[in-house]
Amino acid sequence: MSMKTIPTKTRRRKSNNESPTAKMNNSRAFMGPGSCLILLGLLLCACTPEPPDPQPSQQGQASTAATHGLGYAGRGLVIVNPERSDRPYYHRLGPISYGQRREHTFTFKNKDSEAITIQAIQPACACVRPLSFRVTAPEAVEGALSRAGSILTIPAGATADLTLRVDTELVASAQQNRDKLVITRMRCTSTATPFLMLELSFKVDRLFSLGRESLALGNIPANGGGGSEVNILTGIPGSAARVLAILSTPKRVRATLESIAGAGELHWQLTAELDPPLQLGPIDGELVLSTTDRDGLGDQGRLTIPFHGTVVPDVTISPHTLSFSAVPQGNEQQLEAVLRSLLPGQRLKVHSSVLRGPSAKHLTCILAAVDPDDRGQSPYWRIILTLGDTHPAGRIDAALEVQTNDPNYPSFSRPLTGLVRAR
Repeated sequence: MSMKTIPTKTRRRKSNNESPTAKMNNSRAFMGPGSCLILLGLLLCACTPEPPDPQPSQQGQASTAATHGLGYAGRGLVIVNPERSDRPYYHRLGPISYGQRREHTFTFKNKDSEAITIQAIQPACACVRPLSFRVTAPEAVEGALSRAGSILTIPAGATADLTLRVDTELVASAQQNRDKLVITRMRCTSTATPFLMLELSFKVDRLFSLGRESLALGNIPANGGGGSEVNILTGIPGSAARVLAILSTPKRVRATLESIAGAGELHWQLTAELDPPLQLGPIDGELVLSTTDRDGLGDQGRLTIPFHGTVVPDVTISPHTLSFSAVPQGNEQQLEAVLRSLLPGQRLKVHSSVLRGPSAKHLTCILAAVDPDDRGQSPYWRIILTLGDTHPAGRIDAALEVQTNDPNYPSFSRPLTGLVRAR
């Protein structure tokens, strides 16, 4: 079956496929002097700048004069006495030594004819946070930073101070010893400047970087002791700064410092150990090292490294709290715990378990050694508790006791709790 093409008025669309040169030649055929003047006027009108959009661009850069503190036609929240007239919402704090805090105050003036309410302040980095926002003139009014949606109302013509604080200890190690720009976004009720962006530029100077920020020992067995180590490197490759010696350690902590040369750089390994026997409970403190300055001179520099851990029994049951979740009446539920030895190489024998209390008759306990040896001893024991379907609605009230062959910890007792929901 053949098809017939029916001509329509859409033939005029052929011009869409013409080359730009052909289009230009065709247009010239109809252009007189008057047409050229009209076209020129239209082109000039198209080049007039549009009113600026006060919203920030997706790239986080100020896209309008309003966002950069210039206001919109002289209205909105405007920065007073900016550091840079071409970038009023920008301030450079410069280098800050690690461990220090630095503050800067931005002063705004409300150039609207009505009051402006600050609705939100959101720094892009946890290392920067607002300290205060207050109206300073004509009458002092303190803002409430925790009051979302209505932090501070700035009357028409009034000025207000926003103070931001930089905490260098919250700057990630990968962002230290290099320039950093943190943007703080503000939202307010001004139609001229509804979105504002404050820029703080700074560099955290740190002579030394750590493989980890603290010596964390975790759980330390009372009769086994424990230890941890951390690598210390110069903050900038090729730096002349040096770690010299250990000045002080927490009580009962034995520490050593070793310098290691490798890959053209010098680094140091700090080791901290606790010798048994130890008293149960948390251990917190700091190790203080002496260092040179950035030029490798003197010994007055100080490097402080936190130290923390918790001394626990050599044998533990985890989780520490044994609790059944809400159990529908008539249903069974299992709960599993692990008894383990924290002493290196120690293997235990769990002899038996005993359940006591009002709910004991509705509970069963199975003890299972993980990878036991020929004598049935293992560093890990699974404790599998089962609540039967006969338990009435109400609280679960029982206690578990297990006996081991460890002379220091011959038995362990843990309460069993939970709730059986009525049907």
